[in-house]
Amino acid sequence: MTILSLDALDVIVRHSKAMNLSGRSPAWTPAEDQFIRQNLGRMTDEEMGLALGRTAIAVHLRWHRDLQLPGPSKATNILTANTAARLLGIDSHKTAAWVDLGLIPGRIMAGGRNIRLIDRQALRRWVLNPMNWVYFDPKKVRDPELKRMLALRAARWGDEWWSTPKVAKYHGVATGDVKRYITKGWLKSFRLPVSLGGRNLDRKWSNHFVLKSDAIQVRFATYPGIRRDSLWTAAADAWILKARDELGMTFVAIGRTMKIGKYNYTKRSNNTIMYRYHQLKALQKKNTRRRAK
Repeated sequence: MTILSLDALDVIVRHSKAMNLSGRSPAWTPAEDQFIRQNLGRMTDEEMGLALGRTAIAVHLRWHRDLQLPGPSKATNILTANTAARLLGIDSHKTAAWVDLGLIPGRIMAGGRNIRLIDRQALRRWVLNPMNWVYFDPKKVRDPELKRMLALRAARWGDEWWSTPKVAKYHGVATGDVKRYITKGWLKSFRLPVSLGGRNLDRKWSNHFVLKSDAIQVRFATYPGIRRDSLWTAAADAWILKARDELGMTFVAIGRTMKIGKYNYTKRSNNTIMYRYHQLKALQKKNTRRRAK
């Protein structure tokens, strides 16, 4: 329901009186023109006509022909979600979801077509905020001016967002270790309110991101209370290889014998043991090639 201001109600009353006296539509007033400018795109022609006591056709002709105002989605200071997505080099579902969730200041254009409108300046401020770079890759932005400003902002910021796999690779641990540290509160992260693609609003599909400055400071232990270098002893490594290669044990079963990881019998794998096993196999291959030379 549209709530009319006192000025708008006054316009309607004066217009109705003029119609009754002359039988013709009165001349457009500055107040009516200002009403159209303020509500174009927020209200349909029919809604503005109802508020002003004029027909939808009259309203449309007034803003399009007489005032020569651009369409709601064609104004120079307004972008559609699709246009914003092209500038950022991403899928339009993302920008549409950001508007719907209030992540970017925007609105749905009147008329029932579900076109999201975004203020150009508001989008630029949002894009240049490093805290929002979890949603898109600044390096893939297509707009030249935005790309230049992003490069300058990144240089001043001096930090970056890392995904959980990237944090795991930096520390030589499993991604599950990183997620466990996040869950325990030992590593700060930012979790997206929606899926990264913007199509799924269920937060269980959303990603965690960690600032590089936080990621490089944390110290990982594969198992709480045990240092990584003391966990992987020569005997432990030998047992992992024997249990897997000779005895054919699953990673879950190996983890139970070493009291590492969760002991749920329905769990299909143990990421910690699996990661260490593949590390050892890669090391074996490397040593074999080195001896062959």
